[in-house]
Parts: sequence; C-alpha cells; structure tokens
Amino acid sequence: MVRKKGVALLLAIIAAGVISIGASVVLLKIEKEARAERIREFNFILEGYRTAISHFQKKYNRLPGKLQELVNNEKGVLFIRRLYLDPFSKSPFATQRNMAGEITDVYSEAAARVSQEF
Repeated sequence: MVRKKGVALLLAIIAAGVISIGASVVLLKIEKEARAERIREFNFILEGYRTAISHFQKKYNRLPGKLQELVNNEKGVLFIRRLYLDPFSKSPFATQRNMAGEITDVYSEAAARVSQEF
C-alpha cells in the first residue's frame, strides 16, 4: 500500500516537472513573437517618418524644424497621420538634426538596447 502511494507521488512530481518545462517553452516562444512584432512595428514607423521627411523636403525645399510640422503645418498638408511613439520605450522618437537645426532623421534611443538583445 505504501509502495503504491510512493509511485503515485513520484508520477505526480514527474508530471508537474514536464508541465512546467512545457509552459516555460511556450512562454519563451510567445515573448519572442511579441518582440519580433515590436521590431516590425518599429521598422514600419521608422520608414514612415523617413518617407514623411523626404516628402516634406520635396514639397517645401527644406527639412522640417519639428516633427509636428509633418502632421500640422501652415498649409494643412499631412505627411504622416500622427506622431508615433517608440514601441520599445513608449517615448517619442529622438531626432537627428543638421547644422541648421532641421530634422534629417529620427531614431530610437532604445534601439541600441534592442539590438544587443538579439
């Protein structure tokens, strides 16, 4: 009788171990997929900003002084739907400027941390 209880307990411990290993594998996969989705979103937003800056430059023969000019400018032209946040840090994108103070590019201050994770 004692022997049957011991075997049942051993099987329960083994089953719990197998279930916990399986759960951890599934959670890691979900986390990896979520990170990959944030990277895709990041690249999409970054390309949108770069395209908007390029179209702004072609239309006005100058670069924008603020990102807000891509959304609301004096002529009501919309170059990007809205100002997006960095999907990793949830903060606004940083801007790279030329010597005249005009925006030439946008980048993420969190991008260095993200690239080191992969």
